[in-house]
Amino acid sequence: MPTVRQPALRLGEVVFCCEAGAFSRVRVEVPGWAPARPGQFAMLHVEGSARFLARPFSLSDEEPRGAGAVLTFVVAPVGPASQELANLRPGARLSVLGPLGRGFDLEEILAPAPARGACPAALAGSPRRRLVIVAGGVGIAPFPLLLRTLAQGGGGGRSAPVCTRTPLLLCGFRDQAQAEAVSVLQEGTEELRRAGMGSGLLCATDDGSVGFHGPVTELLRREVSSGDRVVACGPPAMCRAVWGLCRGISDVQCWFSLEARMACGVGSCHGCVIPLADGSLAKVCRRGPVLRGEEAFGEVEHDLLTR
Repeated sequence: MPTVRQPALRLGEVVFCCEAGAFSRVRVEVPGWAPARPGQFAMLHVEGSARFLARPFSLSDEEPRGAGAVLTFVVAPVGPASQELANLRPGARLSVLGPLGRGFDLEEILAPAPARGACPAALAGSPRRRLVIVAGGVGIAPFPLLLRTLAQGGGGGRSAPVCTRTPLLLCGFRDQAQAEAVSVLQEGTEELRRAGMGSGLLCATDDGSVGFHGPVTELLRREVSSGDRVVACGPPAMCRAVWGLCRGISDVQCWFSLEARMACGVGSCHGCVIPLADGSLAKVCRRGPVLRGEEAFGEVEHDLLTR
């Protein structure tokens, strides 16, 4: 697992804010920002806010600018603090603590893992395996940076290996308004194309207004196959269902970006403690938010997929 960088508290300024379907996309220029890994997050607090505590948000994208970066966050305005952030306009200032947590270890995820006993000749003739990205609702947030990092193949100061897997994005939303948020993936998919890498994108909606009518896990059931690698972010029930499906397929490994309530983001408040599969307790902000499926869920009944 890569070493976690020491986070820093910095003052950022909003440079752009727009709607992304039912969500908002907020871009913040942060001087002195250290490059992050896909899946890491930041604690955000609006200057002058009546909210005492900062809130955690996945780092959706980052673009170097001078000695810092412009960070992008995808916000679902569901409570007073997130609504406040979603309504910010250019020039507003906020404190940004990060990058925090452990993101997706792309060297581990993309590392070749041949089946035990497979001979080189058989591997040479095996089909190209995929990196299946599963997003549920605002769980789409961490994946623009992941796509950009894959396209750059470790360039731009990021430690990603050359991607030998074809990305396939499976996005699940409640309705058409939410599904419009796929626009946040546009820059990343275009960068993949410029890098000569193919990618696929399939959508599912609960009401059938866009794409497949049903849960995104049903799309996953149809698409995932032996040898694929799966990364997922979304509601806890979706993540458990993804794991319940994938653990029944040979040579499929999964990583999950988990959601949890946090007050500090650095492990001091113990507000984001969750039980792990082995019975131990872990702070999502420090041990995660990205964990392997075996570590996070362990034995999960397959019928969770239909609940």
